Amino acid sequence: MRFILLISSGIVSVIAGCGNPSVIEISNTIDEARKNEIVEIPMAELSLPSGRPFLIRDASGAEMPYQITYDSLLIFPATVAPLATAVYYIEEGVPATVDTVAVGRVYPDRADDLVWENQWSGYRAYGPAYQANGGMVFGYDIHTKSVDYPAVDERYTRERTQSNWDRLHRLREEGRSEEADSLQRWISYHVDSGTGMDPYTVGPTLGAGASAFMLADSTLVYPRSYQSCEILDNGPLRFTVDMIFGPLAVGGDTSVIEHRLLTLDSGALLNRAVVRYDSLSDSRTLATGIVVHRQNPDGSMWDSDLNIIAYADSTDNPCAGNGVIYIGAFIPASGDATHPTVAFLPLPEMKADAIGHTALLSSYAPGSDYVYYWGSGWSKHDIPTPEYWMDLMQSFARRINSPLEVTVLNKL
Repeated sequence: MRFILLISSGIVSVIAGCGNPSVIEISNTIDEARKNEIVEIPMAELSLPSGRPFLIRDASGAEMPYQITYDSLLIFPATVAPLATAVYYIEEGVPATVDTVAVGRVYPDRADDLVWENQWSGYRAYGPAYQANGGMVFGYDIHTKSVDYPAVDERYTRERTQSNWDRLHRLREEGRSEEADSLQRWISYHVDSGTGMDPYTVGPTLGAGASAFMLADSTLVYPRSYQSCEILDNGPLRFTVDMIFGPLAVGGDTSVIEHRLLTLDSGALLNRAVVRYDSLSDSRTLATGIVVHRQNPDGSMWDSDLNIIAYADSTDNPCAGNGVIYIGAFIPASGDATHPTVAFLPLPEMKADAIGHTALLSSYAPGSDYVYYWGSGWSKHDIPTPEYWMDLMQSFARRINSPLEVTVLNKL
């Protein structure tokens, strides 16, 4: 999928009749390099005249991809050395086309699956049709990836194309078992056909980093499937979706509604989640969890100082050579006196190979926004060891806690 950035954003912003470019300084306040990290500038701060297109260049003159988001932010990838400042320029010109890397869609004919991805991984949230059919999967699913371009939609296309199944049936009827088995493996996105696969089991759990209220007896109030969703940004650099869950019964509150805003940027290790609950009367304990499967009961990792939990999942068939899925969640530092705690929450009984959750426990106040990050990587795509995954998680947390500082020096 390719877009002219100017068009894909849905907003035409320009620089008219100017000889000097607008100058943007981006400062890195930590001793750690930032490479192609998405930065945001409110369009109102730029005061760009309308009528003609613009482009962004770095100090070397190279053109940078950009996107204007649904909430009127100009976003683009910036690279800044440790403890340094980089300069970017906005000038008149028609931007080049750019490959879409952060993208998603809903599949109404696939039980309302909501699927999205970036270079690191693909994800699935289960929808209302799945729940209406009796589905009992609550948390996030994972589509592993070994390529940097969008690949998950092609997997769904293979699985949803009737002619593929017709050919499979003909091969079975003709007794051509070997060809039929090969075709069935190619059709199934649970088998790696060269770009990745879905080897992850969610079951009635939080899956790869969903959140749920925890009652006094440690019971989790699972949100089940989303009831409605609206895709707000769909590439090329950012995917954003607004989802609604519920109503939920949380203690004496019987009509709690969850609002969940998810954002996944190009190159970002993790998704950003902003969660808010309506019709909740009292503060409650909120658990952000990663399911622990019996195949690797000791695969959990954490950094309590940075509010990080992680897990090495052996996949639903460890003997099939499916690699290891690395999953993580992180709560940014805040000025609140409360600090999340790390806990293991065992399930009363094993379900779908799940024995419990590695979780971050926080106090949620009614009407507030709960912000956290979650996501995954794969051992067959640049994540060789659990230690390496934790290094990536810790680096990501430090960068989120010390965001790049953006200064607009002159407005055009």
